[in-house]
Amino acid sequence: SRTVAVYRGAFQGSTLMWNQPSFALPLVSEQGLVYEAPQITCDPDRGYVYLGCTRMVRHSEDSYPHTIQFVRSVDWGQTWSTPLTLSGPRCSGSQTLVGPEGEVYVVWQDYEAGRIAGRKSMDFGQTFDPQIVIAPTHLSLGSSPPGYCPSSGRVNPLYGACTELLDAGFPAV
Repeated sequence: SRTVAVYRGAFQGSTLMWNQPSFALPLVSEQGLVYEAPQITCDPDRGYVYLGCTRMVRHSEDSYPHTIQFVRSVDWGQTWSTPLTLSGPRCSGSQTLVGPEGEVYVVWQDYEAGRIAGRKSMDFGQTFDPQIVIAPTHLSLGSSPPGYCPSSGRVNPLYGACTELLDAGFPAV
């Protein structure tokens, strides 16, 4: 997508009513630039909302400048911070988690280095510690792991329907 819109809903009696969208990421006008795989995480104790995604430049296969972007909201998703770039190039598939003390963890697949990497924030996503290596990865292009399907919407006879998360090989915590 060219931006990421977040809708907030609340029950009024038994009816779920939706607010107007807030735009978590700026609208991009550059040709071929899109946001992929947005993942939203909430910290309900504080009313903070975190969103990580891949900033992807299509038609740039030589340099593959995809990076992990992170934004946060401290008012239940009404307004959003300026995006932070958390990774170097050739990264995708972020997942954001909130720890028991409100620390924020963002993990992703670093295809260039062949590893799962991440960063940690101790100030609710305002700033992040340097990147850490979580685990090396081995992409088995010759043979797929059990449950893998080459495209979403297909059904594996042993493992059922495929999901985009399985297709992409992104980390899950």
